[in-house]
Amino acid sequence: MFGWFNKKKAVDHEAAALFVQMSSGEMSQENSDKMLDWAENDPSKLDDIELLSEVWDEAGSMELDRSIFFEEETSKDWRTVLSSYFGDWRYPAGAITAMAMVAFVFFAAPLQTPQDTFASYATVRGDLESVTLPDGSDIQLNGMSRVEVAYSDDERRISMLEGEVYYQVSSDKKRPFIVETSGVEVRALGTAFDIEASQDAVTVIVTEGTVSVGYGGTVEQYSAGNKIEVRRDTVGGSFKVTKLLLADFEDAVTWRSGVINFSGEPLSLALERINRQSAKPIVLADEELSDLQIFGSFRQNNITSFINAIETLYPVRVVESQYRVALYKRNKREERAGDSTT
Repeated sequence: MFGWFNKKKAVDHEAAALFVQMSSGEMSQENSDKMLDWAENDPSKLDDIELLSEVWDEAGSMELDRSIFFEEETSKDWRTVLSSYFGDWRYPAGAITAMAMVAFVFFAAPLQTPQDTFASYATVRGDLESVTLPDGSDIQLNGMSRVEVAYSDDERRISMLEGEVYYQVSSDKKRPFIVETSGVEVRALGTAFDIEASQDAVTVIVTEGTVSVGYGGTVEQYSAGNKIEVRRDTVGGSFKVTKLLLADFEDAVTWRSGVINFSGEPLSLALERINRQSAKPIVLADEELSDLQIFGSFRQNNITSFINAIETLYPVRVVESQYRVALYKRNKREERAGDSTT
């Protein structure tokens, strides 16, 4: 149900207002002229109207669940205001009003309260997005990444739900900048760092300043050049931490410029990273290959070069179908045949 949400992170408020009027059949001539002038100055804004139309078509058939749109920290006043609209969702007037509220809350528009700001941002496969947050901090989302932003007078908190995000934090000594993901909490003041939430671990790379990394009651500080990998034991709940001082830590975040570097990562992790940009999912059909160490640099817009290298340099057989690319371990006969042709 979130396919439409992934397409764009923020919709122009004016577009939302115009769309509500269009949907209600009460579009005045004045506002029609206004929309034409508005679109003529920036034709790309028509995408906002199209996106809202897609949302409307999909949302019109949904049974609303309040928990989808509001988290516990959302202002109680807004819960009260919006509750009157949910009961009328299936009726035209109530539906149009609720549609405006969905666009307002869900598409990264700040809640209009003195204390709280809430927004969500996400990317799809093959996407890279940069966003400037309300405090001036910048985040860059790799493909298939998702975060929720909650700002208050006391703190700036990011819930990182999946993927990989690079954070450049604007200094604010009164409000710590906190990123939480998979039981790991990273705190920073005026710094820059990368967080990757993979299936098995959380990896933090500090590129500027100092951060503190907390997990299981332990908090440690790390300065620029440190790479910290935190793995949680799914059985006992304990944490295993690996620390590495990088000689060239900027080289570890080259995905921001469209390059993926591998320096011995297991194939399973390499595929997680590649799949954020691959048009087709690449899957391991043979688990024996999961620990195979991968080396090399690849352009994110040329995933074919990665697939060809895997098949040429490693004991891997590639089988591509319409919907996916499967990696199998080559058998002895295939390996001998491959050796005889090289």
